[in-house]
Amino acid sequence: QAFFENWISGGESSLSGFFNLDYHFNYSDRKGLVWDSYIALSLGGNKIQNSKLKKADDRFEINSQLGKQINPYWNYSVNLNLRTQILPGFRYYTLDNIAGQEKQSQFFSPAIVQLGLGWYYKKNKDSWINLSPLTGRIILVNPTFTKNLMEGKKYFGVEKGQNHKLYLGSALNGFKKFLLMQNISMENKFNIYLNYLN
Repeated sequence: QAFFENWISGGESSLSGFFNLDYHFNYSDRKGLVWDSYIALSLGGNKIQNSKLKKADDRFEINSQLGKQINPYWNYSVNLNLRTQILPGFRYYTLDNIAGQEKQSQFFSPAIVQLGLGWYYKKNKDSWINLSPLTGRIILVNPTFTKNLMEGKKYFGVEKGQNHKLYLGSALNGFKKFLLMQNISMENKFNIYLNYLN
């Protein structure tokens, strides 16, 4: 929180808040089954003096890898990834000195779902890579956002009047965690998608 009153150099009072949840599930058995998943949720907002509370961060993601061991490090794998948001998103504007807002997104609009087959390399719980040369991806949207699109415009890649867009391609995703110093670590997640069709 920042609060200003009769402060010579000026400024605006503000209040910000953020919530973050990042949870990992790991399972393996003696028959060579490996199942690694994580759920990530982050929500945040800020309010600047004399304005509405606005969303600053909104992300919900589930990533799950199910594998069958080939050797101690490599596995055949099925990978599922879901990404969306929880709260509506708005575009803010001013017209004739009147502030307004236009709804741009909402829960599951857009939602990106990927399902892939491939190989999964896991050195340990802090380091893994999944390569899926055969991956389907679908982008789901609410058709209320596409019905009035101008000609030639798209909503997150979805055409006018449609509610989804299908892709076929390959995906590479992974996770790496570093210990920077005692009690301080850094996590890196990446997700790359190559579309075969376009």
